[in-house]
Amino acid sequence: MKNKKLMYALLVVSALVWGWVFVKIFTVVFKQENTSVPIAKAKRKSEHIEQKDTFELLANYGDPFIKRRRITSSYEYGVSNSTVNTGQVIKKKQVAKPVKEEKIIDWSFINYKGRIIRKSTGKTLSLINIGGGDYSLEDGKEVQQVLLVKSYPDSIQVKFDGVKKNIKRNQN
Repeated sequence: MKNKKLMYALLVVSALVWGWVFVKIFTVVFKQENTSVPIAKAKRKSEHIEQKDTFELLANYGDPFIKRRRITSSYEYGVSNSTVNTGQVIKKKQVAKPVKEEKIIDWSFINYKGRIIRKSTGKTLSLINIGGGDYSLEDGKEVQQVLLVKSYPDSIQVKFDGVKKNIKRNQN
């Protein structure tokens, strides 16, 4: 009998708590605001600007993010007919020289696993993983357009797409 009274009391208290929660939710969701905020009209100031601010940017400096290459700029001075007669400032015309772009190659598809030296012939075979395939190559051999130039105990020198790169041995 004692547990039943406690259960009914807790049931009433939980119903009151949940009722209070639902009332708070519905007042926030269906709240209508009748408050109005007065908006002040902006006053227009009649300021007359007599002279416009004009300027010219000179971009004759190097790119600060390129550390290896330095681009040299050469300027050609041009003279127009109106410049000579009116005495205006002569503007510089920049002549762009073609820049030889370096090839950017992702070398992560080549892994050097190690090397084996044959005792009978003395030739060295390098164990290389190229694009997921395992190969054993001698110096000067080519597989999948990758040429093994020279092998060392800790690295190999390969040539791909005309670019040479030293790849260190993978310890895994």
